[in-house]
Amino acid sequence: MSQQVQQHPAGYVGHDSRGHFVHYCHCGKWAPFGYGARKGRLGEWFCGDHRREGPTPVIVTLSEIWLNKAIEAGKARQVYARRSNLRHYGKAQHDAAADDISGCIAEVAVAKHFRLPWKPNVGVIDAIDVGDKIEVRGRRVDSDGNKAGQDLQIRPKDKDHLPYVYAEVNADNTVRLVGWLYGQQGKGNDKYWNAACKCWWNPPPFRPISELMGIIRP
Repeated sequence: MSQQVQQHPAGYVGHDSRGHFVHYCHCGKWAPFGYGARKGRLGEWFCGDHRREGPTPVIVTLSEIWLNKAIEAGKARQVYARRSNLRHYGKAQHDAAADDISGCIAEVAVAKHFRLPWKPNVGVIDAIDVGDKIEVRGRRVDSDGNKAGQDLQIRPKDKDHLPYVYAEVNADNTVRLVGWLYGQQGKGNDKYWNAACKCWWNPPPFRPISELMGIIRP
């Protein structure tokens, strides 16, 4: 007698009728590539075709009050940077003010998602961005959806033991938390080293935001 094969919906991650752990991509195919799976957490799973997309990003919307706080902090950081002749890591110096503002918006979004405190840290160059636990790398996305790239920037002096979250700030100021890496994971690959910027530009896929939530708030 032939045995009936149990069917599972696209994106199903869990156990079948025989207790086997099974995982399917959102397209319906078997998903051998997992992100964030650990004890008590099923993680997110993808087939080979969708692996490069990585885990589902988190979208954060800030209140008007916190958005304004982030914008003012970004402006203050840019004033401090100009007075102190600090180097801008972006592609063009005229983008420095916008980059500082989007960086602050990204930090506040990360703080909101992980329920951690945030400080403007104007003039405190070595401060950790969010809650003394998370560093943030924000990147602006224009109204046409264009962005400079999707790489996570890690510098030689960045802290090896801290997580670095890659976030995209959209034209409407919503923030897409894409993923993260530990500082140590983002260093040492000559393929990603940019001599002009003196940093590594790490491409996706990154570790999932859901995994970091489990680490920050187990």
